[in-house]
Amino acid sequence: MEVRNSRITEIDLQIRKLEKDIARERKKMKSSDLDVSLNDAKTTKKFSLFGGKSTEQRESVAAERVQLMEAERDIMEAMKLPKTKAELALLQKQIDDLRMVRRDLDLATR
Repeated sequence: MEVRNSRITEIDLQIRKLEKDIARERKKMKSSDLDVSLNDAKTTKKFSLFGGKSTEQRESVAAERVQLMEAERDIMEAMKLPKTKAELALLQKQIDDLRMVRRDLDLATR
């Protein structure tokens, strides 16, 4: 006899979507050779008038995004356990704060 839990909650779907986003951001943590040659630190300083970021800056931003998303995923997994309404509200506020920091991080890099 096999027992399966076929009920997928909304939090499970959000966690799955977040894990896909984390995997996508992990790819951005390592720049390609072409990107490194076109956007090295020396060239970026010369052409900073036109905007753009060096590969090191973009890699560090991607690493910070991954860290924030992993913290968000951990909080979501904690929300799956039975909690009181006050504890769930506190966890949701923490998730909202992490998302706001990640959004501000995206706006700061532009």
